Amino acid sequence: MMHSFKSAAKGDEAAPKSRAPQERDARLERQRELLRGLDIKGPLEPAHALYDVCAAMIERNDMSYINPNRCLSRQQELMGSKPEKEIQLDATKTSLVVKEQQSHSEINISSDLALYQALQRRTLAMDLTGLASYEVMRRWVDRLFALYAQAPAPGFQKVTQAQPMRADRRAFLRISEQFTGSLKSFAGAGKPLDALSESLESDMTVTYSMLHIPAGHGQNVSSTDKRRQRQETP
Repeated sequence: MMHSFKSAAKGDEAAPKSRAPQERDARLERQRELLRGLDIKGPLEPAHALYDVCAAMIERNDMSYINPNRCLSRQQELMGSKPEKEIQLDATKTSLVVKEQQSHSEINISSDLALYQALQRRTLAMDLTGLASYEVMRRWVDRLFALYAQAPAPGFQKVTQAQPMRADRRAFLRISEQFTGSLKSFAGAGKPLDALSESLESDMTVTYSMLHIPAGHGQNVSSTDKRRQRQETP
């Protein structure tokens, strides 16, 4: 509460709301106690900026997609460059204040391990801020990777890494379309996105992106175009 009052006094209402360090650390300790089987440090500890992205969604009461390439670890965040400062008008539009520019750091998620760890960090950040439970979002990530690892039938090619990324984006879009109410979690009411997240596995508009594509489909189209071009050439 004091952190919010100080932010308002400094004219930071328009900026993403950052969790007070004491509150964030207390929540992280509770999370580690509840998820003792998971080592939330190193590559699995979310960046503080990732918590702020989730907190900003709650403040706006507006769902938005959190791309895995922006789900940095705390280690990656610390190794990054410090955001530059800029001069802006304060909330009253009568005086100038110096603020840090918003950081939009991105990471390489080309490997399967990097992608999985990024999604795990996003899951932990959503759990800590109260958007969705860790168990529910972890099942969604595990489902994506189970479909990703599934062996293709004869005549079909393996699922590419771009397909789970499309399915993940589509999942957030579906949640945004269906969600009504408040993103703030209340005692005894559960976390607001749990019910919709649990239905993602059976939502064909989402899992459709994970279907196997016929092998050589693109090559056949290409060879057909080449034959047509040869026929049309005098």
